[in-house]
Amino acid sequence: MANVQDEVIYDPSEWEAKRNDFVHMVTSIGHEGGYVNHPDDPGGETNFGISKKEFPKLDIKNLTRADAKEIYKRKGGELSNAQTNYGKNEFAFKMADIGINAGPRIGTEIMQRSLNSISRFYSMGIDLDEDGKMGDATRTAFNKVIENPDNRKDLMTLIVQNQKRFYEGKEFNTKTISQAMAAAFGRGWEKRANYRGT
Repeated sequence: MANVQDEVIYDPSEWEAKRNDFVHMVTSIGHEGGYVNHPDDPGGETNFGISKKEFPKLDIKNLTRADAKEIYKRKGGELSNAQTNYGKNEFAFKMADIGINAGPRIGTEIMQRSLNSISRFYSMGIDLDEDGKMGDATRTAFNKVIENPDNRKDLMTLIVQNQKRFYEGKEFNTKTISQAMAAAFGRGWEKRANYRGT
C-alpha cells in the first residue's frame, strides 16, 4: 500500500498540472468566477476573486480569466505563499483558497486553531497563538502533525469545520464576519469550505 504522503506530495511535473487545475477551479463559476460588486462584500468590486481593494489600479470589471490566472500564479500571491508555508500538497491548495476568499490572516488563524485542536486530542504539546501570523512555530507544528497519515486527514477535517464556523459569523481573533454577511454569502461559502485541496 502506498504511503499517504507519496499520494499527496506531488512531483514537479504533477505539481505544475495540479497548480494549473487549482487556478482554473478558482477562476471558475462556483468559486470566484465572474464580476461582482455586492455592497455587503468587504472586498468591494471583484472579478474572479481579484478585488479592487487589493488591486486599485486594475480594471476589475474587464479583467479576463487569463489575466486572473496570471495574478494567481505570480510569486508572492496566495498560492505561492501557501506552497512556501505548507509544501506541495493538498494543504497548499486549501489554504490558498481560504486566503483568496477570506484573507491570508484568517486562513492562518484557522490553521492555528485546527493545529491546537488536533494537538489537544492527540496530546502533541502544540500550543500556538491563534493570531493569524504565519511563522516558524506554525510551520513546525503543521509539519509535526502531517507526519502521521491519520492526523493529516483529521487536520483537514478540522480546517473545513473551522472555516465553516468562520463563515457562520463565529468569533475569531483576526477577523469576524457580520451576521448580515453570513446570511448573504453563507450558503455559497459553506460549499466552498467543503473543498479539501484535492
